[in-house]
This record gives sequence, C-alpha cells and structure tokens, in this order.
Amino acid sequence: SPLAPLLQRQTDFDSHVSFCVRQRAYILHHPINLDEIAIDPAPFQLVLGTSLYRVHTLFSLLGLNHAYITNRGKLMGVISIKEVCSAFFF
Repeated sequence: SPLAPLLQRQTDFDSHVSFCVRQRAYILHHPINLDEIAIDPAPFQLVLGTSLYRVHTLFSLLGLNHAYITNRGKLMGVISIKEVCSAFFF
C-alpha cells in the first residue's frame, strides 16, 4: 500500500523517541565527573551598584568576557562585555 512507508517511519520515530527518553533518564541518574572540567574557583565579581564606567574599565583592563554581580554575597546576575559595550554605544 502507498501508506505503508509512512506508517513504518512513524513507528521508527516512536521507538527512537522512547530510546532517547530512556537514555536521558539513565544519564540524569548518574553523577557527573567534574574533575577534568576547568572551573574557576574565584570568578570575577562586581558589587551591585558599581558604575558603568568602572565596569567598563575593569573589563578593559582585565580582559574579562563576563562578571558576576553580587549583593551581600548573593548572586544577582551576570554581565557580559557585549552588554557593557551596548550600554556605552547605544
């Protein structure tokens, strides 16, 4: 029948989705080994309320791509060099 290939493909797709769901569940239940991943133990932080001029100066002098904005040790957000430049050259 002309519809047989369509029905077969749909069945294959369903089994593929089922396999992907099982594979994701398997991966999510296992711990991640972070020993070989480079994680910065002391990322650059800015205090909430730091002036845009000072942020731009620090990004330029230190060659930063992004910095974390904190308030009393609590993460408030992340700012990138693209956002800093767009604020200057709006």
